[in-house]
Amino acid sequence: MSSLLQVENILERRVFSCHLTLLRNSVLPMIVKFAHFFLFDKKAQSLRYLVIGGLGAVIEILLFTLLFRFGLSLFVANICAFQLALTFCFVCHYFFTYQVDAFSVTIFLEKYGKFCLLMYIQFIAGMGLLYFFVNLLGGSDWSSKALQIGIVTPVSYFVQKRKIFRYDAK
Repeated sequence: MSSLLQVENILERRVFSCHLTLLRNSVLPMIVKFAHFFLFDKKAQSLRYLVIGGLGAVIEILLFTLLFRFGLSLFVANICAFQLALTFCFVCHYFFTYQVDAFSVTIFLEKYGKFCLLMYIQFIAGMGLLYFFVNLLGGSDWSSKALQIGIVTPVSYFVQKRKIFRYDAK
C-alpha cells in the first residue's frame, strides 16, 4: 500500500509541476503583457475609459437603486448616486485613463470643474431620459438607469477626450 501511495504522490507532483510550468511559461507572461498594455499603452486609453466608466456605472446604478428603494425620491436618489460616481470616475480618469503627467492642485481642480460641468449637462439630459423611461414608459428603476447611462456615455467620452483631458493625455 505504501508503494502505491508513493507512486500516487509522485504522479501528483509531476502533474502539478506540469501545470505550474504551463502557467509560468505561457499564461503568466500573457497576463503581464496585457496588464502592461492596459495600464500604460496610449492605445488602451479607450479600454481604460470603458472599464472606469463601467465601474462608475455599476456604482451609480447600485447607489441609485439602493437610495430609491430606501425611500428617496427619484430625483434625489439620482443626484446623490450621480455625484459619487462622477467623483470616482474623475479621479480614476485623471490618474489612470488619461494619465495626466504633472499633478497640481490648480490643474486638478480646473479639470474637475470642467468635468463636473460636462457631467451635469449630461446629468440634466439623462434625468429627462430617466423620467421618460420610468414615468412615461413604465420601465423598472434599474433598467431605465442602465439605458440612460448607455445613451449619454459615448458623447461624454468624446468631449472628455477632446476638451477636458486633451493636452494631458500620454
